[in-house]
Amino acid sequence: MKKIISGIMVMISLMAIKAEKAMAGEMRYKSVNRAPDAVVSASSYRRQKFSEVLGGSILLYAPQVWNHWIPGYAVDKDNETFWASEPGESEWLELELGNRLMPSVPIKRIVINWGKNLPRGVSVVITNERKVFQPLLYIKPEQKIIEFDSPEKGRFLLLLFHPGEKNQGVSIREIEVYGPEEDAPSAPVSVRAEALGPQEIKLSWRYPEKDSRVYLFKIYRGDSAGFAIDRAHLIEETAQTEFVDKSLKPGTVYYYKIVPEGFSGIQNVSAARVSATTLPGTSYSRMPIRGVIEGFYNEPWPHTERVRLLRFIAQNSFNHYIYAPKNDPYHRQLWRESYPDDQKENFRELVDTASALGISFTYGISPGLNINYNDPAEVETLKKKLKEMFELGVRSFILCLDDIPGSDRADEKMALDQVKLVDEIHRYLKSLDKNCELFFCPTVYSFPYSYWQKKNKSFAGYLETLARIDKEVLIMWTGPSQTFSDVIDLESAMEYKKLWSRPILIWDNYPVNDVSLQKNIFLGPYLGRDLKLGEAVAGIFSNPMFLSNANRIPLFTMGRYFSVENYDPWHAYEEALRVVGKGAESPLKALADCLLNHPMFPSRTIETLPVKKQIDEFWKAYNSGNYQKELTGLKALFESYASNPEALSNLENQRLYYELKPASEKLSLYGRACLKALEYLEEKDSDKRGFLKKEARQMLKQAKKNKWKVADPGVSALYALIGAKPQNQPVLEKFVKDALKK
Repeated sequence: MKKIISGIMVMISLMAIKAEKAMAGEMRYKSVNRAPDAVVSASSYRRQKFSEVLGGSILLYAPQVWNHWIPGYAVDKDNETFWASEPGESEWLELELGNRLMPSVPIKRIVINWGKNLPRGVSVVITNERKVFQPLLYIKPEQKIIEFDSPEKGRFLLLLFHPGEKNQGVSIREIEVYGPEEDAPSAPVSVRAEALGPQEIKLSWRYPEKDSRVYLFKIYRGDSAGFAIDRAHLIEETAQTEFVDKSLKPGTVYYYKIVPEGFSGIQNVSAARVSATTLPGTSYSRMPIRGVIEGFYNEPWPHTERVRLLRFIAQNSFNHYIYAPKNDPYHRQLWRESYPDDQKENFRELVDTASALGISFTYGISPGLNINYNDPAEVETLKKKLKEMFELGVRSFILCLDDIPGSDRADEKMALDQVKLVDEIHRYLKSLDKNCELFFCPTVYSFPYSYWQKKNKSFAGYLETLARIDKEVLIMWTGPSQTFSDVIDLESAMEYKKLWSRPILIWDNYPVNDVSLQKNIFLGPYLGRDLKLGEAVAGIFSNPMFLSNANRIPLFTMGRYFSVENYDPWHAYEEALRVVGKGAESPLKALADCLLNHPMFPSRTIETLPVKKQIDEFWKAYNSGNYQKELTGLKALFESYASNPEALSNLENQRLYYELKPASEKLSLYGRACLKALEYLEEKDSDKRGFLKKEARQMLKQAKKNKWKVADPGVSALYALIGAKPQNQPVLEKFVKDALKK
């Protein structure tokens, strides 16, 4: 029997911990919302509406920079964001909660915080099979809490929405899922820590197979035996029974604690701590600051994805992260206003997570849209906002004055106002804590200084005046080209080091895909950056894609750029595919090889794609009349494209699969069309040739409806204005059209 409860949720304890065990420190319990652990997918998601754009910035009035309300926003512990579907008759939201340790989870309570767009009703499904299910119950959106008398078990929680009268779609701010009262899982046994090298320690443990109460293992790390088992020492959550801790210091002892946790949140902390010392040796770092800046337009990452990405980059030689998403209204448009309480708690978690991982967390604020530099009240408002972030644990900050009104009129006067502001903020932060640091992103941020000396004396004067900023404040630069730099050379970077009398920071706009690049996915390796940049540069920050999991391939290679002296980008790329692509390495490579080109980088045209080279070789052989070998190879490649979505679905990282799925589906359509084109070339019967031509064209037509770019050099009018060169049509589309002309 199921019981439906509506109204405001009253938080209650789901279980009482036995006093003797609590005293012994064997168990810890806190009711845990498991929705953030789920792999979330949905039938659709829509773009932000004009009425949903917070703040008054004209720079956000253009639809190209508005957010999409993606499924991940429904489980990110942030009520300012939400998932919103397109209008439709069969909209749904799915949470995959089961994992390797607990394929079927016990669900006791579901809480739904609805957005503005409500369905007529909802069918609630809990099932172990996506394709075989029976709805458990039907609820109205007025009902916010569902509680079952007995837990319902399943791998998937599926909400099927029945459209309302106006059929405006559905929106959910947050969904929460809780387990039942339960006993603590058993403690892991045979816990071992073993040094694999100067920078790696392998942890392994066993777990009683008959005990099905563990949902995940939490791994805590400290630099002394008595470290606290808290969030500031939590480095990983995993459903595996081994973990390799990487990017460590040589010859250093590390202490660990493995804590199993049940679905409801109860923990068993009785397992002994273990330790290991990394082997003696050296570690190579190309530069001291190695970072990621979440500095793009369009949808910021869901909070839960930030936490996951911090853990990923910490294992791959990064040591800094900057929070500066352009579309966070409290970062930019509403910079004067305080964050809501739930977002403040998320920042606390980010700071703790970064601390546990050895990552420096930097908070960015961008007041340049409307700040009055010379109004003391405005400066005090800015200080107040930074003090709030300081009280959340932040000790590193960046003042961003890029992409602001009047950028085209930057001159010495503007620079003097900014120098005054930066120095005052720097002094203020140092008064709060002498260990605080401040970075600065200026209004003129690209091209070499020598370029501006020739092209724009006002910009050159602006840059010269920035040298007056306190030498402790490091200044950003994006590279020697307009916004996107195909190559970043030491000579250009050295100009700014000499001009500003300090090493500089690089805000590297790769692999970012915001604004008019939203349908591009850049999976190529980190290329074109001088291996000697460390002579002029204190650090590089990658500005990545809004697809947080897809970033793992290029960011992995960037980590190798930082940590391998004789860095080979293509070797790092192959290594990244193996590491990130576990479960589906071959299909991931097939897709990634079609996502290597970049419309803003002259060295990364479609001519460099492996498939383009293979097609060129085929046509050369075809025209010679001896092409069976090339035909066989091309057919095998196109067959792999045709089956790519199904093969890619085996990725261990299902969040990555869902990010790449639309591009994979387009690749599949291209692959099927190309196979028909090959059949057409071989077929002698005119009627059959006509049928094959029709089928191939129909598949191309379907592919065109999918807006994601795959082996596609297309460039928007916006980026054509800043240097992108129009190229040929998509490689696979051109192959089909060329074949059908034969």
